[in-house]
Amino acid sequence: MKFLIIGATSFIGPFVLEKILPVFSGQEDIMTCLVRTGTDVEKLLKLENLALSYNRKINFTTGNLLSSDSIYNCIKGADCLIYLVDLRNTTFIKNLLSAISRTGIKRAVFVSSTSVLVPFEYK
Repeated sequence: MKFLIIGATSFIGPFVLEKILPVFSGQEDIMTCLVRTGTDVEKLLKLENLALSYNRKINFTTGNLLSSDSIYNCIKGADCLIYLVDLRNTTFIKNLLSAISRTGIKRAVFVSSTSVLVPFEYK
């Protein structure tokens, strides 16, 4: 199965990966993380090391959530999408749903946090 994770470098991303990696059924499973251009290399290295601790490999691909075509190019061929990015950004969601409808992806999981309900000045 091919998994695509959007938001793996977010606050909750590493926690979700830590739960997913041990249940990967085999080497035929492929996990790809969509990251922004210029993402902190330290974050990527931490994710790679986490995967290696479970004898797994993570692939990284760059994409732009502001572009439906960019998202489409990242998710085509994926069987499952895990979305860990703020659900308040309607542009991201519209672009993602547009891309999903073009790919025919069968499974998608959207995860958010109650902290998105707190005004930014209180965080």
